[in-house]
Amino acid sequence: MSIFVSASLFPSPATPYTGLFVWHRLKALCQEMPHHNFFVVSPTPYFPINHPIFKHYAIYAQKPNHIIDYQGFRVAYPRYFQLPLTDSKYSGYFTYLSTLRYFKKFVRDNNGYPKFLIAEYGFPDAISVYHLSKKYNIPYCVTLRGSDISYFMKIRAVYPQMIEALNHASAVICVSNDMAQELKDNVGFKHPNLHILSNGVECDIFHIQTNDIRNQYHITTKHLISTVGGLITRKNHVLAIDALKSMPDTSLIIVGKGEQEQSLKNLVRQHALEKRVIFAGGLPQAEIAKIYSASDLFLLTSLSEGRPNVVLEALASGCPVLSSNIQGINELITNPTYGEIFKLGIDAQSLSQHISNMLTHQFNRPEIQKHGHSFSWKKCAKEYKGIIDEIINY
Repeated sequence: MSIFVSASLFPSPATPYTGLFVWHRLKALCQEMPHHNFFVVSPTPYFPINHPIFKHYAIYAQKPNHIIDYQGFRVAYPRYFQLPLTDSKYSGYFTYLSTLRYFKKFVRDNNGYPKFLIAEYGFPDAISVYHLSKKYNIPYCVTLRGSDISYFMKIRAVYPQMIEALNHASAVICVSNDMAQELKDNVGFKHPNLHILSNGVECDIFHIQTNDIRNQYHITTKHLISTVGGLITRKNHVLAIDALKSMPDTSLIIVGKGEQEQSLKNLVRQHALEKRVIFAGGLPQAEIAKIYSASDLFLLTSLSEGRPNVVLEALASGCPVLSSNIQGINELITNPTYGEIFKLGIDAQSLSQHISNMLTHQFNRPEIQKHGHSFSWKKCAKEYKGIIDEIINY
């Protein structure tokens, strides 16, 4: 039996850290469904030039343009046209057209049509999979992860396409209760088969460990806090840097890459924080796990998220968390034993006080790790399989 997956958020040789949470979930699902043949397409906007001057656009051109074996999956990265000044109106349909070639090849190679289709993100994947389902009469499910609701469904030209795709899905999955509630309240969407399925964490990677991260990054201050996320506006790293100004005994490691990197480094120089703010860049998960484990506190200042996997990773590493009040966070930090949540819109001085208060608290790190490990990918995959089996066997 075969399953065809569309996952625009999926790692590639050019972007090995993108969409790791999707890869982990599909990997765990494959282990739960060992007799199923999975094929992944990761739709990518077309861009012809891979010169670094074009920044993240150049990365599109660096992805493979053929089918490869990558991290345990057969993966294709079809290019779709994303026309400027159209509010992404045609991106979903162009994604479908670019995917269709690989779908037909998959059918030929497997001597038949897949039993099920999966869209691992709301846009453009759900729209593309909807058109495949409509053409070939194959059931599908869609997972919504955050920005597909908070951003894409608020684009006038995209909204009706996504509603149509979701309405025809056999199941719709949200990664948090908050997301499902927003879908009902703000978007006005109701579905008879709506599921809440939390992301998981790789317990073999993220756990309490002893390491030399402080020496590696030349940390000389008493306290170390860390944050992980793309260097983009939505992650609100400016607030974290500003909060550090009044905390001379604390250093901050920022893990991630993005378009704001230079402006954030300029801000650090402006505040003379070069010795206490470390930009670690993009790192493998094993290295990030070491940073969590060595940190006194994990800080998340994001303005919006679906359900932040970095918080799960930090908890699984035994690190207490201080996070902004974003979607899904109250389902992860369920007890002061694990950390605290602060209001969105907080100023830097107030955040500094929150951080200082937490740094004086003695947290039970094994208890935090136990809580983090309760969100395993295996548990997630079992629930995911149950949703798919119910549809296939209906």
